[in-house]
Formats: sequence, C-alpha cells, structure tokens
Amino acid sequence: MSIFSEIPRDDPRRRVLRRCEWPAIDERLFAHGCTPAYVFDEDARLGAEWAEPTLKKVVGSYGRWLGFLAETGELDPDIHPADRVIAPRVRGYLALLREVGLSDFSIVGLFADLRTALRVMAPERDFAWLTNPCGASLRSRLPMKRRDFEVPTSLILYEWGVELMLGALDLRGDVRRRVQYRDGLLIAIFAARARRHRAMAGLRLGREVIRHGDAYRGSSSRPTSSRAARSETNGTSSRFLPHSPPTSTAISRSSARNCSPARYTTRSGSTGTGRRSATAASTSASAGCQ
Repeated sequence: MSIFSEIPRDDPRRRVLRRCEWPAIDERLFAHGCTPAYVFDEDARLGAEWAEPTLKKVVGSYGRWLGFLAETGELDPDIHPADRVIAPRVRGYLALLREVGLSDFSIVGLFADLRTALRVMAPERDFAWLTNPCGASLRSRLPMKRRDFEVPTSLILYEWGVELMLGALDLRGDVRRRVQYRDGLLIAIFAARARRHRAMAGLRLGREVIRHGDAYRGSSSRPTSSRAARSETNGTSSRFLPHSPPTSTAISRSSARNCSPARYTTRSGSTGTGRRSATAASTSASAGCQ
C-alpha cells in the first residue's frame, strides 16, 4: 500500500485544479498554445498536435501545480503563469510531492509535464532548470528508489472481483450497484484470462458471456482455427473463462435484477459502451497491487 493512497482524497495537499478552475490568463494562453496555427502565424504552438491522452496528462500535472499554489496562498490570478515559477516555490512544491508519498519517478514526470505546460503558455521563456536543476537532470538528483509492494496473485484478484460482484447486489441505489458489479466482473475476467481492452470493452451478457447449464463461459466473436476451442460456441472461441460457481451465482442474480454488468456505467448513471469500462476495471485491478 503506497503512502499516497492512504491520504484522504479531500486532503488539501492532493488538490488538483480542474481546467475550468484555472485563472483566466492560464486558460487563455494554454488554449492558444494548443490551437493549430494559421498559415502565416509565426508563434510556436507546442500543444497543437497533441493526442488526447497527452493533453489530459499535461492538464492534470499543471492543475496539481496550481492546486499547490492555491493551497499555499501563492496563486495570483493576475500575473503571467511563467512569473509564478520561482525557485522557492518550486522547492516547496517538490517537498510537498515527497511529503504526500509520490515516488521519485512520478515526481520527475510531474516536473516534466509542468515544464511542458509552461512552454505551451510561454514558448519564449526557458524552463529547462525545472527538469535540469544546476545543470544536472532531476532524475540524477533524486534517489529514484522503487517502492516495494506486494503483488497479489491472480487468485486473490479473482476472489476480490467476485466479492465486489456479490457485495454490489446488496447495495442500495441502482447506479452504485451497477458500477461496483461491473468493476467486479471485469476484474474477475482480467484475473482469469487477461483479455485485451478492446475485447473486454465488447463483452455483452448473452453474446460473449454465455450461460452453459449452471455456469457461464466467456466466448470471443473472433473465429479461431482450433476445433477444440470452437465447441458449443457456433464457431467462436470460448477459451478465456469459465466462471467459478460464485461468479455464476452473481451473474445469475444480476440477470434476475435486469442489470447489464458488461455495459459501461458512469457514476452519474449514464451507460454506454467502449474501452472506458475495461480501462476502469484494469485501473482498479492495478490499484489492488499497491
């Protein structure tokens, strides 16, 4: 268990300002730096061709810097973002990140993203010192020790997934029940056979998760050349599961409640399909390893 995960989410030291909470000047400069330039524009726009994951990562890292400034009373919304970055504040930011238990690897990444965000907003300024203090890389100046943590076996993760599913059926509120059940089911399947995200995102009860007597088996709609794997699945593969009796019981009870555990359910109650459901479950499974 990491130190950081033991700190409450509402602890002010963990505050991250969402982009809608940024000072107006920060938002304006950042948006400009992420907008494609016109043909005759000469200003550099570093973020214009970023992929969505890169943009999200940089926005989150810069929001953490702003959250630190806000909590220490040093966030002046009227001055240029580059003018807020001074050595004493940066040292305080580094101390806080280490205080809340972030690994040195995470800290190096956050500082690299902070430098990137500032380059987007102030391309004419030099922020190399953030990642290369005193001419040496930040990585070389930190211990860069990997934290020891216990890696649970697949069986432990599988049992955790089943426990989440069975516990979800007794929760009040349809949204909470569906979200926890979905997470538990996907964690159990990931632990059992570790399918790819795209395959997990396409799971549907009755199509890829099929009942066979008193048990459920998972099948893939992708044909396979193995005759043994095609049995009883109309030409599709059924290699990645079967479910244990506890899992089958949970799925049966879920079906009786007219719940679609393989669909993506948000905290607000909306549903849909796509890779987010598989990603959410794999993230939860990864959290179980810390």
